[in-house]
Amino acid sequence: MENTSTTTTQMPEGKPELVYWNLHGRSDFCQAMLYAGDIAYVLDEDTANSWPASKEDAPFGQIPVLRHGDLVIGQGGAINRYCARLAGLYPTDPVEATYCDMYLEEVMDIFGGFFKVSESIMYRIQESTCDMFIMASAYI
Repeated sequence: MENTSTTTTQMPEGKPELVYWNLHGRSDFCQAMLYAGDIAYVLDEDTANSWPASKEDAPFGQIPVLRHGDLVIGQGGAINRYCARLAGLYPTDPVEATYCDMYLEEVMDIFGGFFKVSESIMYRIQESTCDMFIMASAYI
């Protein structure tokens, strides 16, 4: 069956805003895509630094988050693909896009393996700061 959908969404205006810290971590891929595509963006460290105050405003309650106009995106893979599309670096062919998705997911799995929090460290943290430590250490 052929897809006959012709819905087109207007691209949000303004600079994308990435909520993350100014360090290497889960936002590296999307920042690289934006840089490669010469897309100006804002790194919103203030919101990241005041975490978890804005946790309720984030999809799935975690960062990174990318805001672009009224669009708010959570989850690194979705953010990375969106930035690649903005930069004109993501294939329009469904098969080629699927290959990109497959390799991106593998890289995300590998990346996640490098940034695991050790259980022995977790038990030494006071309960009142546990949530903040888990979130911050996942991105170090």
